[in-house]
Amino acid sequence: MKVRKLLLLLLVVILIFASTYLVVFGVSFGVKEFTPLRAIKQGLDLTGGVSIVYEAADPSVEDLDTKIEGAMEIFRTRLDDKGFTEATVTRQGTSRIRVEVPINETSEIQDPSEIVDFIGKPAKLQFLKPDGTVILEGSDLVSATPMVSNETGRYVVSFEMTQEGGEAFAEATRELAQASSNRYITITLDGETISQATVSQEISGGSGIIESSDFTQATATELAMQIESGALPLDLKVLEQRSISATLGDEALQNSILGGLVGLAVLMLFMIVVYRMPGLMADIALVCYITLVLFVLALFEIQLTLPGIAGIILGVGMAVDANVVIFARVKEEFYTGKTLRSSLKAGFHKAATAIVDSNVTTLIAAFVLGIYGTGSIKGFAYTLGISIVVSLFTALVVTQGLLYLLAAIAPNGKRMYFPKKKVKGGEAE
Repeated sequence: MKVRKLLLLLLVVILIFASTYLVVFGVSFGVKEFTPLRAIKQGLDLTGGVSIVYEAADPSVEDLDTKIEGAMEIFRTRLDDKGFTEATVTRQGTSRIRVEVPINETSEIQDPSEIVDFIGKPAKLQFLKPDGTVILEGSDLVSATPMVSNETGRYVVSFEMTQEGGEAFAEATRELAQASSNRYITITLDGETISQATVSQEISGGSGIIESSDFTQATATELAMQIESGALPLDLKVLEQRSISATLGDEALQNSILGGLVGLAVLMLFMIVVYRMPGLMADIALVCYITLVLFVLALFEIQLTLPGIAGIILGVGMAVDANVVIFARVKEEFYTGKTLRSSLKAGFHKAATAIVDSNVTTLIAAFVLGIYGTGSIKGFAYTLGISIVVSLFTALVVTQGLLYLLAAIAPNGKRMYFPKKKVKGGEAE
């Protein structure tokens, strides 16, 4: 029986450390490589980069929400086209947009000022004939709106033009409607085709409708926002801009990792000295906690920032604190004369409520920060929330399981678990 429990304990410990090695160093399957740690996205404060906060010059402009969403879509498209797939574009408040662009050695643009220039330039919207002749530009359009056609019941995009634009569009569509072939108009945004429509008749009156059998509410809304952003680029002003060099970001990451490892080593040593074998089991559970947190960050592609690292380290403290509370309760039960297994059961039961309550309150705070926070504050909230959930699991499940296995292997080695109980006039077991 004891041999089986010992083998099971060794197997669990081996699996935990093997998982840690897999997450940190990865594994290669021929041409494929699985390295979760490298898959974690790093924020600009770790890799270096540029952060810009834009604000609407006139927050009272009509339909501000649509224009903000359209501007964000343009920012996102431009960043993706330049290879900045890890950049984030988020809305801040009602009239602000925050753009964070990490820069690394593979980035097409290395100069932060150049990034600011290409992000903030006005969107170039064009309606083109098949031969590339420009019919309309963004300045010729007034608005674009997604709607449901009364005739077909399908989603369409309705757009309004200026007087000059309407006249040019009527002439162009009349010409294309009479052509024997190539009767289509291509709509481009910053040189990229966003829609292509066939012309069946002259479109006059200063308005038109773009129809497509593939339109859904989402795609029609997206196209309308793209057209609207190109036609009426929201007047944005730079409210805040800061740059972080790649060298500074790399140094911050290295220092954070070093500090975290040193603190973790001291913490693990403290647990072993004070709590002996239970402390060692808690250390193993702590390794499991770090492994799971890193894996979840990679799995859900959560961007890791310096405040995010602080959230993980704070989670380490909460995980250790949970174990300290548990061990205190177990020790109290043990000193009343109960067997080790009974003490573990009673101690975990009494400590669970206090641990869950304290962690849930912190989890609520992280949830609120995640909803209303911006930029690196969100990164801290996400990692803190993940850390709390994982630390609860490792404290109440992993540590408990390891201690039960250990108690089954060596149920009577009192000094393995707790120091001698101090009494007046000396010490006692």
